Amino acid sequence: MFHLLTVCSAISVSCSCCVCLVTVTWQAIDAVLETSEGDMRKAITTLQSAARLKGKDDVTKADVVEVAGVICFMHVKVFLCGHFLLASGA
Repeated sequence: MFHLLTVCSAISVSCSCCVCLVTVTWQAIDAVLETSEGDMRKAITTLQSAARLKGKDDVTKADVVEVAGVICFMHVKVFLCGHFLLASGA
């Protein structure tokens, strides 16, 4: 996480502590760490894309999830349960 925060400060991204070009919430930073799976290039690209998407607004966890293309586990569960019910004839 330290390296990502260092990169954030280098590209003028703040982490809810000062006013810079873009403010990124701590939940968004956690989402970047989770979705990048340890790949620093992917983390930086995701963060930059989310910042471009939001403009001057705060980057949130939802923004990071949208940019990363992550599908919410609950949506997958509902999808799979629906197909299970159709296959079982219930």
